[in-house]
Amino acid sequence: MGYLRKNSFLIFLDSDAPTELQTTSLDEIAEIESQHNQAKVQRVEDLIKARGQADEERLREIAQNVQEAGTDENALKEYIRTTFRSTSEKPWRDFAWAVHEVVISKATLPNNQYVPWRTSESTVRFRSDGYLGVNVALAGTRFDSEQGQFVADGSTQTSLWVKVVEGWAKDGDWGGYLQISCRTQKGKYIDSSNGWVTPVSSRQDKVTFYDMGNYYEIWQKDRESGRPLTVEGGCLRFTAGATPGKWNLQDSTWD
Repeated sequence: MGYLRKNSFLIFLDSDAPTELQTTSLDEIAEIESQHNQAKVQRVEDLIKARGQADEERLREIAQNVQEAGTDENALKEYIRTTFRSTSEKPWRDFAWAVHEVVISKATLPNNQYVPWRTSESTVRFRSDGYLGVNVALAGTRFDSEQGQFVADGSTQTSLWVKVVEGWAKDGDWGGYLQISCRTQKGKYIDSSNGWVTPVSSRQDKVTFYDMGNYYEIWQKDRESGRPLTVEGGCLRFTAGATPGKWNLQDSTWD
């Protein structure tokens, strides 16, 4: 996930993203592959039995030769070409290829990759007070924290789309100035002098995206000289000394 974006993207809060990367142990991989190899033996046996007992001896000979060829497809093609020359021997050729498909099959390992999940509430949006935040509803409503639900509001809160200007990347981390690329406040930059994040007319501080595996930490400037991006009262804030928020991104499909 750690790569410098060339196109526009939106940012969303992903507080439930796991901190630790899930991996499959070497012992678990070995067990999965062992079970797969056992299953391959049975699959070849099923192919043989499906052809009937009358041809069993020859089928087992073909299966053995195919297995000896292993993943070398050229060796298999040569074996088939020199062994089954007649057009009437197509069933034998088909059987050899079927066994080959079993031989080259690989065990399916668990996919432990975390998949971020964005919602309307978690998406960073423009607020009616001029700042940026989450838990901001679509047009005509706002989120009432006391009621815990969206209520009627006369304003329109659109999602924030940004692009990187003067970007850089190193070891999966990257950053640059964040310029608004959507119609609302287009061309302005995202920054904060007092902590609260808002659109500003000119670039001030670059922002760094630190790749944490399942999510990003976003910092004004960097970890050494800046502040992490957090959420306070629904508003985005760069807060010195705070625990960084967990953020993820969604790339645009229109630029």
